[in-house]
Amino acid sequence: MTLPFEEQIINDGEYSKHNFEHPKFIGYLNKYGEVLDYSQPLGIGGHNDNPLTTYFEYYFRMPTHDLWIQQTEGKNVINLDFEQEYAQDKFKYFKNRLNERANVAKYGITNDPYVKFQNDLDIFFYNCYQADTFIEGFGQNCISLNKSEFYQKFCSGKNIYKKESNETEEQYRERRNQFLESDYYWYKKDLMLNWYKTVIIEYMHYHLIERCEKGITTCDLKPYETFYNYLLNDFTIHQIPCMIYDDSKKMYVPYKQNQFSIPDSELRLKEEIKAIKKLVPLNKRSNYYR
Repeated sequence: MTLPFEEQIINDGEYSKHNFEHPKFIGYLNKYGEVLDYSQPLGIGGHNDNPLTTYFEYYFRMPTHDLWIQQTEGKNVINLDFEQEYAQDKFKYFKNRLNERANVAKYGITNDPYVKFQNDLDIFFYNCYQADTFIEGFGQNCISLNKSEFYQKFCSGKNIYKKESNETEEQYRERRNQFLESDYYWYKKDLMLNWYKTVIIEYMHYHLIERCEKGITTCDLKPYETFYNYLLNDFTIHQIPCMIYDDSKKMYVPYKQNQFSIPDSELRLKEEIKAIKKLVPLNKRSNYYR
């Protein structure tokens, strides 16, 4: 299916009004070609309070993460058996709640692309939580460094973390901890953004759109058919691997069946697009939309 071209993606008015700080980023297209506008990267500006991103972070941080962080940070877990039992109970709660939400998502009818997006997120989390752990269902490593590991890897060599000659030891520790708290916070935000984008593109099969560079990141197996109209508008395609849910394994697995082979129909479309772009000016190419 060829997606309709959305003029708002390259509209200069929209660009100047909403996207002046981060001009490379626009948002996503769902499988119907509808735009989800994320004019700023997540975790910056208004997206701090975006209910969808808050929802994603809440369910992505699986209940046992809290226990893992306690142990790796060296905190004293007084009753490990109790903590594990609590985590298991919380995990069951997540699975039951997601079961309710996913059933609504599968059969709900809506014209709002953001509601569709929420529904697709519900189904993704429902699938992941069918495994014994979320990480197992997700099928990728999503463990972050703890604060000590983060400091050793990224901060110990920075000048801002070195003791000043006029500082007492107490002043130095307080200043270093403040910098570390801030850096570690944004490190986790950045990780969450990367996981969020990975889930949306590779797992939910949406398409990332960048306005300024006219780029589309997708795991679509027929990009020349799907993005025919976008390619006529000088967008470029970046194709990445696709993850699909294996119900028998209760987890997401890579889709490997000739993933990047190009069928003859795609090659013909590629040449057709190339010929139109060579002979027809940009402002008249809409006459050739599919």
